[in-house]
Amino acid sequence: MSLAGPHATAQMRVNGDVWDVVFAPSPRTARAGLTEDVIPVGDQVTASGHRHNDATELEIKAERFMWNGKVFNVYPDRN
Repeated sequence: MSLAGPHATAQMRVNGDVWDVVFAPSPRTARAGLTEDVIPVGDQVTASGHRHNDATELEIKAERFMWNGKVFNVYPDRN
């Protein structure tokens, strides 16, 4: 998890592939409670959002991120 740059980013391993996860702008992601030190590396997470338009790109624009029963809703105004 990184809050550096214009958008927060992370990587997650799915079935042996490494996916790039792009979140909201870093300040908005931090306000949702998702900061660099919240989730230990290697823990299981679930991301929901929109996959990259190019199916060969392993990237998702995450609207919600779930870990350990907690939901980080970086776009609470979206359904």
